[in-house]
Amino acid sequence: GGGGGGGGGGGGGQFAVADQSGILTLYANQDAPRTLLDLRDSTQLIGDAGLLSVALDPRFDSFPFIYVWYYVHKESALRLSRFRVVDGVVIRDSELVILSVPQATAVHNGGAVRFGPDGMLYLSIGSDGPSPDRKIGIVAQEIDNFYGSVIRIDVRDASEQRPYRVPMDNPLLGVNNALPEIYAWGFRNPWRMEFDYSSGELWLGDVGRERHEEVNIVKRGGNYGWGIFQGSYCEQEWEVCANLDHTSPVVAYSHDSLGGCAVIGGSVYRGSELPWLQGAYIFGDHCSGRIWSIRRDGPYGLQITKLMEVDPNTFITSFAKDEDGELYMLVKDGPILKIVAKNDLSVAERRATSLGDALVHGDFDIYFANGELVYIKESCGPSDADALFFLHVFPQDESDLPVHRMQSGFDNLDFDLHSEGWTYVRRCFASITLPEYPISKIRTGQFTSNGQIWNVELNIDQ
Repeated sequence: GGGGGGGGGGGGGQFAVADQSGILTLYANQDAPRTLLDLRDSTQLIGDAGLLSVALDPRFDSFPFIYVWYYVHKESALRLSRFRVVDGVVIRDSELVILSVPQATAVHNGGAVRFGPDGMLYLSIGSDGPSPDRKIGIVAQEIDNFYGSVIRIDVRDASEQRPYRVPMDNPLLGVNNALPEIYAWGFRNPWRMEFDYSSGELWLGDVGRERHEEVNIVKRGGNYGWGIFQGSYCEQEWEVCANLDHTSPVVAYSHDSLGGCAVIGGSVYRGSELPWLQGAYIFGDHCSGRIWSIRRDGPYGLQITKLMEVDPNTFITSFAKDEDGELYMLVKDGPILKIVAKNDLSVAERRATSLGDALVHGDFDIYFANGELVYIKESCGPSDADALFFLHVFPQDESDLPVHRMQSGFDNLDFDLHSEGWTYVRRCFASITLPEYPISKIRTGQFTSNGQIWNVELNIDQ
């Protein structure tokens, strides 16, 4: 079955992994895997249904509960439940049903259970599939139901009499004919979402229909457009789209341009083994096997970088993080894969580096990162393909002669995804590794096919 999503463990190299077939398994160091919870008598893997997400109570040491989002096939409903954990064992009979949402079909179920920095429980719920009494997609624009929404509830004092409370600062509290649990709406199938606890932002990958996939940052009271918009594409009459007050995705990509079929939302990287990805949001696509990073604080604003591409038959289903913030990828019917660095970083990975301020601005911007000089040209064409960069390094002595000469050509990357609409941007990148010995200055420039030279000299203060 597909990987339903990973949940953290109690530390010490432990992982709790939810499989969509209905089994929650504990992997602890080199010990044999151990089943924590088996829901196969209640759920089944049909379409998008099954065991979809698990989260630990953020106060787990004092309140040893897990929260589970799964499809109950006998009831044709999605259920959010709490289970108690005793001595490392999930007590099946301790189930407390927090919320039940009827489903017309076993598709577009969402969803992800996450606890925010505020201690509240956030749950993404899909828009359900088409049904005879419901125009496809429009249900996600209606705030009198849970479909196509992210809800926010307080489960800290959950009981049978009162399984949750509605936080007083929820955006629809007191709004006529609105469900006060709803925090944001207008989603189609919000399969994965994840908090970046450093920034407090909630990132969400919303699976599209036949055209576009999108990545969103979920804001309080935001309408994300599904039923009217698919990505940046208007699904209805233009007047309807023009009059809709909605939040555009951070990134949307088309199936035609990138060959994908379903975005798999990921995580903002906060580990230490891949420093060039620090603060970048990592996500992928279920069908294409492509994995990208997004960062919004680079020298050119929004940056989308293709990091790698795995075998499309792998079918990415989810991403997870360990207690150190390192990233893992879950795949259908396969192993749990850790994302690690290659020995020789690609230009795409270098571009994901937080470069800081440019050393030189001009026709080319020059940055120093990871022991390299990185050249970036914002817009380039065919004539740049033959360009070569040169680097002369001068040691810290009295010599005026360079002792190290290197050159590098462009590596061209294409990016075409922006929230304002569809654009096609071609940026050129090249990098040259600096020697490790102390240096006094660097002379760098560019040779082009017609003989032009662009030259800069940098004095190095060591």
